[in-house]
Amino acid sequence: MENWRTQALGALSGAVLLVVSTATAAQQFLCDPPKGKRVDFGDIFDLGGKKLNSAEEGARWDDDGFSNMRPLVVIDENLMRVAWGNAVPNDLVGKVDPSIRFINIPITHRDDISVSGTIAGGRTVDIFRYYFNYNTLFRLMSSVALVLQPPESAPAMAAIYVSQCQPIR
Repeated sequence: MENWRTQALGALSGAVLLVVSTATAAQQFLCDPPKGKRVDFGDIFDLGGKKLNSAEEGARWDDDGFSNMRPLVVIDENLMRVAWGNAVPNDLVGKVDPSIRFINIPITHRDDISVSGTIAGGRTVDIFRYYFNYNTLFRLMSSVALVLQPPESAPAMAAIYVSQCQPIR
């Protein structure tokens, strides 16, 4: 288990390590790859333009997750920062450098059991909640995708992701 933690920390960018090292009073957690469920509604096309689902067919449910990234969670007094990197397909691992970005989430609720926050921007809403007693990160998101479609026919998407985490000491 220590091996994946060392590998994941080594793969994080200097900016991520800077935030972790400067957040001395912050709680820090490194998480397993998120797994979850996703539902899409509307006309959905793959990158080649092949139609996968139409609005007339109703909602399309799929397993979803990120097999090649590990979230890093930093929680301080008023802010939860989550490094949520871009997923890399298995056949491109080692060939491309995934970008890592921190999502800064203002804390809207905190107690001894959990901390949570919500962010909304553009066409996406995210709710993040970290459960201390389970060392688990939840991410709920909902968005309107504008890939390949005009706004009036863009599909709606919602997903929930769950990731087991370990404190970083």
